[in-house]
Amino acid sequence: LFEELLFRVGIMTPVWFLTRRWGWGLLFSAVAFGLYHISPLSSMATVNLQAPVTAVVESFGVGLAMGVLYRYRGFMTAVMVHALGNWLVVLIFFAT
Repeated sequence: LFEELLFRVGIMTPVWFLTRRWGWGLLFSAVAFGLYHISPLSSMATVNLQAPVTAVVESFGVGLAMGVLYRYRGFMTAVMVHALGNWLVVLIFFAT
């Protein structure tokens, strides 16, 4: 919930509003989302710093997907898909 609020509502929407182009908001928030996942603010930073380029590119892609979901399906859909993705990672981790 926090990440979706910060990156979609807090970053994507204002950039979209200021530039009048949703693509700029999407791009800016996805870049920020990717970089966030290697910052000390992220709980995954210690894991992601083992392969930082991969972590940023992967998180950037997820940020793009969540931004498109937010744009066309709304905030709660982006939150639910993000949560489902996080839970799938946890389930796969514990299943192995």
